[in-house]
Amino acid sequence: MVKIEYENTEIRVPESWDDVKLRVYETIHAQKGTTHRDRVAKIAAVCEVEPEVLLAWPVEIFNRIVSYVDFIFQDNPAKPGTFLEIDGVNYVMAVEDTLTLGEYVDVDTAQKANPSNLSGILAIICRPTGEAYAYEKNEERAALFADQPVSKVLPLLAFFLRYKNQYAQRTAAFLNLAQLVDRLPRNIAILLSLGTGIKLFRIWPIIRYWTLTALLRYRVRQYLQTYYTGGIKTPQKTHNIS
Repeated sequence: MVKIEYENTEIRVPESWDDVKLRVYETIHAQKGTTHRDRVAKIAAVCEVEPEVLLAWPVEIFNRIVSYVDFIFQDNPAKPGTFLEIDGVNYVMAVEDTLTLGEYVDVDTAQKANPSNLSGILAIICRPTGEAYAYEKNEERAALFADQPVSKVLPLLAFFLRYKNQYAQRTAAFLNLAQLVDRLPRNIAILLSLGTGIKLFRIWPIIRYWTLTALLRYRVRQYLQTYYTGGIKTPQKTHNIS
């Protein structure tokens, strides 16, 4: 962390993600825009000052600040990780196959409410080893994650983002299933009113086809001059019908 002072105003400028809290990262992650003023606002957020402070300073000082915080505009080099240690406690990211329905629903709800609420999402899917998911702990745990350095949680974020599509697909599958379940009583009611619901199953046309086919073979065989009896257990000669 570098301290820069101008006209009795001092700010602390981070030099890497080690100096930036996750709550600050969430702020700059939520900021969209491509103008110069938007860029100043993002850099001010990293330094945890109001944009007006930097806008009132000379360009030379601002350029110096940019040289320190340029890392926020670069790609995240962190490799995906599944756990981190906070105050002697290991918090482990839940594998997608072990997530409960409650976790899927709460992650989907949190994302839709605020896509930048990364600490809130981590609070749902990352907890001490062996601990079952408890919704009532989410708020307290989100505050704990929000106060961690970004460098510490970047591997978890990378892990989550890699499987984000799978989370979305499973949530969509659940919602689709819920819609089908809602429509099931109406579909059954229609079939019952027609009185022909069971006839719509594919098995009945198949059974009917094979039954009619067997009957046709039996009828046709009566008019043949010869017929094959190799399938009969007691060997018999071929009979001629005159």
